[in-house]
Amino acid sequence: MSNRGNTGHRGYKMSRVEGIEPVGGKVVVTLSCGHTQTWEPYHQTTAEAWAAHIQQGHHPITIGKTRLRCEEQHEEPRK
Repeated sequence: MSNRGNTGHRGYKMSRVEGIEPVGGKVVVTLSCGHTQTWEPYHQTTAEAWAAHIQQGHHPITIGKTRLRCEEQHEEPRK
C-alpha cells in the first residue's frame, strides 16, 4: 500500500494559511482548503496586536507558506 501522506484520511488536512485578520475581537485565520479558524487573543492583548504578534513572533506564521491543521471534515478525492 502506498503512503497516503497528507490526504486527510484521518479527518484532518494540513492547509496553507491564506490570510490572518482581526474580526470582532478575535483573530480569523483563513486556510487554502476554504475553512477558517477563529482564535482568541492571548491574555489582555487586542485582536489586532495578537494578529500582528503571530505573524512576527518567535515562530511566525507566514501567509502563503505556513501550513496549519484544519480540523474540519474534508471529502476524500475520487479516484
